[in-house]
Amino acid sequence: MNKQLLCRIALAGLLMQVAILSGQAQSRKDEIVVNVPFEFNVGDRTLPSGNYIITRSLELQNLLIFRRADRNVVAIVHTLPLITPPEQKACISFREYGGRLFLARVQSQDGTFSDELIKTSREQEPARIADARGL
Repeated sequence: MNKQLLCRIALAGLLMQVAILSGQAQSRKDEIVVNVPFEFNVGDRTLPSGNYIITRSLELQNLLIFRRADRNVVAIVHTLPLITPPEQKACISFREYGGRLFLARVQSQDGTFSDELIKTSREQEPARIADARGL
């Protein structure tokens, strides 16, 4: 009897998780799909050129999730929200230090999010050198 009860509880929990995840997947209208034709840095990761899907975390609004076009997660980064006019177009922008590109800003087409990426320790050193040189 206890074994059957535990199996039913586990099954009910699993079904609830599947329902929640499928609901989240269907409600994603705030994603950005970009083709980046060069290698670039996101947080502490260097990503190859290619197609990426960028979405905001549903649980934590200050996290952006970067996925390859095949939907594999490749990076998750902390951001700071920006206030931008709603008529602004979807865009991404980069900071460059000595030929290395670091993703700096992401804004969705529908204006649901506009975020600046927080400089990681990997970016702070080249930025400090560039500032010292006056670049």
